[in-house]
Amino acid sequence: MSNGFQETTSQSWFGRMKGALTGMLFGLLLIVIAFPFLFWNEGRAVERYKTLQEGAGLVVSVDAATRDPANEGQLIHFTGRAETSENVTDPVLGVSENAIRLGRDVEMYQWWESSTSETREKFGGGTETVTTYNYEMVWSEQVIDSSRFKNQTGHRNPGQMALSSDSWQANQVSVGVYRLSSSLIGSISGEEALPVSDNVTIPASLGYRARLVNGSIHVGNPQSPAIGDLRINLTIVRPTEVSVIAAQAGNGLAPFQAEAGGTIELLDMGIVSAVAMFKAAELRNKYLTWALRFAGFMMMFIGFKLLFGVLRTIAAIVPLVGQIVGTGISFVSALLAGSLSLVTIAIAWVFYRPLLGIAILVVAGIIIWFLFSRMKKADLVLPESGAETG
Repeated sequence: MSNGFQETTSQSWFGRMKGALTGMLFGLLLIVIAFPFLFWNEGRAVERYKTLQEGAGLVVSVDAATRDPANEGQLIHFTGRAETSENVTDPVLGVSENAIRLGRDVEMYQWWESSTSETREKFGGGTETVTTYNYEMVWSEQVIDSSRFKNQTGHRNPGQMALSSDSWQANQVSVGVYRLSSSLIGSISGEEALPVSDNVTIPASLGYRARLVNGSIHVGNPQSPAIGDLRINLTIVRPTEVSVIAAQAGNGLAPFQAEAGGTIELLDMGIVSAVAMFKAAELRNKYLTWALRFAGFMMMFIGFKLLFGVLRTIAAIVPLVGQIVGTGISFVSALLAGSLSLVTIAIAWVFYRPLLGIAILVVAGIIIWFLFSRMKKADLVLPESGAETG
């Protein structure tokens, strides 16, 4: 079920100008933040790369069934079945299982608001925006704050859930003779559904409407849910095969401190060789590095667009001119953000890895030269055209 309505709002040219001036300050802030952010990311990436390279050259594969005192403090790799003797318990529902992790997922049926907007520029610089708000009922683990809805009439959600999602983890999980650290236990995945049995304790807070349906607890009518109804499912992570790389520390494990500055503590699901685990860790580092580089570029791009936004607003007195100027601002902002991002990354690499950094600086220099040569050429063409006309 969904419904919605439309709202039309207008903004004068002076209102837009005020917003553009405020945007300039925010844009400048974004640009300033982007530089140290990009520099930090390159340092983080290099440190992680060197740490993993160091670890790959030091790691020793051992048998998880025995512990060699000679490996104390050394980086070791082993595979085996992660097991625990503990029963993990949901204290509210009274469910107890021999498991590495037990989870309770609670969803509430609620109203959800979405919106789409279409803005039209008017002659004189003002704008008219038509916003369409749509409302539909969805299942969500988070309480959706309906007090923020544009139209709250008939679209009100409960302020809280009678029962919330939660999870519980075994304190002691071992692979052979090695006891896993809490962070390694938390890295074990493989959740599967755990059907709720008839002997579950249904708390009084859920009321008389709670019932068991196909291994789940439903508060309300599962065939025709109403706002505020709940559905509760359990998940479990059972003993499973894992591969681990960490420092041997007594009968347990600890993060390995590399001379490169970082630490190594890895866990992969299944039987995986040390070589494959390090390759996977390096690939994750590359993905993260590029994701953060893109984030830094976008910070600069948005920053420059906001910084030049006043020009777009001034030109918007004539809508067509405003659109042309806006396209040009986007193009220039992208070039500036791209070139300055490359310069920042290159400077960081000069600091961390000189040869590659210099190469990146050359590429960035070519982009900057191209940008300013095009701008200079445009400045020269305009006077010449004016002279011919006169």
